[in-house]
Amino acid sequence: MPEIVGKFRSVSTSTSPIDAYVSHLRYLSNAEATRRTLQERFTLRTRQLKDISLLVSAHVAQALEFHTQSLTAPRRVRPVLQYYCYLNLAVATILAYRPMNYQQYRRHGVEDLSHKLNNLNMNSILMQAKHGAIPLFHSLLSDESIYERKFRLNELLSAIPPVSDELIHIFGAKYQIVIVTENVNYGDQGHWWSHVQLECLNIDKSPGRLTRERVERSMPGLVRHYTLQAPTKNALNYKSKQSWASESEARDWHRQICMKFINFGGHHIYVGPPFQFELRCQYQWEVVLRKPLFPTLTAVLLLSFGLASISRYRPMLSKRAENSALNLLFDVFIQESDSIIIPAMRNLLFREELCVTQMEAI
Repeated sequence: MPEIVGKFRSVSTSTSPIDAYVSHLRYLSNAEATRRTLQERFTLRTRQLKDISLLVSAHVAQALEFHTQSLTAPRRVRPVLQYYCYLNLAVATILAYRPMNYQQYRRHGVEDLSHKLNNLNMNSILMQAKHGAIPLFHSLLSDESIYERKFRLNELLSAIPPVSDELIHIFGAKYQIVIVTENVNYGDQGHWWSHVQLECLNIDKSPGRLTRERVERSMPGLVRHYTLQAPTKNALNYKSKQSWASESEARDWHRQICMKFINFGGHHIYVGPPFQFELRCQYQWEVVLRKPLFPTLTAVLLLSFGLASISRYRPMLSKRAENSALNLLFDVFIQESDSIIIPAMRNLLFREELCVTQMEAI
């Protein structure tokens, strides 16, 4: 995320990048270290710092215990340990950011519907969102409410890029690329404006179809804060309704709003060269044709909940899935999900964007 959460920096490590992110999270398992981090990077009142620091550090510490145990757990057990790791990190993030009604974090916020299934397939409805931790975490990433929404397996998998190859070659999914360009520039009448452009391409780079309804259903903030200008078949251009006299005010607003526009898929970041009158960033989403746009982090949390519930309560359903093509999808997801959740949660909790890469062997 291009300086939306916080300042961007990149480092390399001779160990696994995930281990490096875990080390940073382990620092936050100390309540005093968490207090200093929250004091420096979050807007918490002094009297809140002690209690919230204790809670955040406890949840991070618990998450890391589940993570450690998950690494050597059998394949059928690992989803349960992964989910509780991710849930604890999500709760810690909720406590740090304190979205509206954040006190509801004590519940999962999802109802398991797998008890209604005899077999799993791509159209299976696994869960329904309620009030609680997962919808609260989702509210940090998106303005779209998921309360009472039911989720099918294919909707969740479509929002998780590491399983795209399996979806394409085994299940025939058709992917598109959405190139997102968001910028702040100096416009007419001496004011600064925020812009968001979405351009859709098919895998063969031909123009793809991107409907206004599909985008605005997933990103209601575009309707509230922007005006659509000259849409085409494969591109939507939005300009902020509000303008600012100073660049700093425009950038601050832009970063706050655009945090909820960039979490809808695995995206490769390109930050354009600095212009005299423009702050520009470009990235891309991988999306499945005709599937709703949905934040990857929320999809990972929901699917982790679903697989954990099946592992705990539906062993026969789990066994049947192992004998189907879904087994490969689930196995890839279980192997890849740490690399999605752990870096993202680390960056959200430190309120900075750290990219850790593997150091090349000499």
